[in-house]
Amino acid sequence: MVSRLLKIAIFVAILAVLVFFLSQEEYQRPIKRAWRDVQKSEGWKSIKKTWDKGYKKTQQLITKIQQGKLSEDMGTFIDQASQSHLGVGLADLEMYLQKMDSGRAGTVLFVAWLVIGYIFYSMTSTGSAVFVMAVTLLVHSVYGQTWCLYQLCILVGLGMYFISLIANNAVLAAFVVFIIYVFTTLFFFMGSRRGDIYILEEKMDGIHYRTSMVEQRVSRMDKKLDKWMKKKKNQSSSGDE
Repeated sequence: MVSRLLKIAIFVAILAVLVFFLSQEEYQRPIKRAWRDVQKSEGWKSIKKTWDKGYKKTQQLITKIQQGKLSEDMGTFIDQASQSHLGVGLADLEMYLQKMDSGRAGTVLFVAWLVIGYIFYSMTSTGSAVFVMAVTLLVHSVYGQTWCLYQLCILVGLGMYFISLIANNAVLAAFVVFIIYVFTTLFFFMGSRRGDIYILEEKMDGIHYRTSMVEQRVSRMDKKLDKWMKKKKNQSSSGDE
């Protein structure tokens, strides 16, 4: 508690010193001069140009979403990616997957199944990972190998589409990094944290169990002691008579 208060006091003191320096005009001049020099540098101009370009692309993306053309853009990208990597378009992809060797297709699905399980295990907990892997096995048994491979190809294509958007857009990349940071801070590695919590809960349950057992033994000893005291009292009273 004391160390925490000390850290807060140090932070407030540093903040007060910064506010004091920034409020004094003689200290503001070198800062403004340095900022103007930074704005005139080639590096800053390049960063600003990249940011403005990303801002325009973000506006175009928002316009596509508002006009309902994003799904069409995704379909076009996935179709082109399928033609470049598999040699067939999106319309002929399912037929191509049906002709694929079953051993090769099974290996691809098995690796994808393990990767999905590992991701859920790392991000959530063991129970969630087992549940998701069981559900994917159920989906595979119901819809078959070809359908699962087709959906996996679509999923990979969507991932490639969003990666291409982020890689060519500084604004969107910054937004995604911020979202990932918030997500990792709140949820990521929740599985390992939950594991520690479960261990602590098990230890607490063990302590409560032992405490209840001790209380029961003490209660039984109290009852035996009361009986012995009553018996002793009765014997002493009968001896006096």
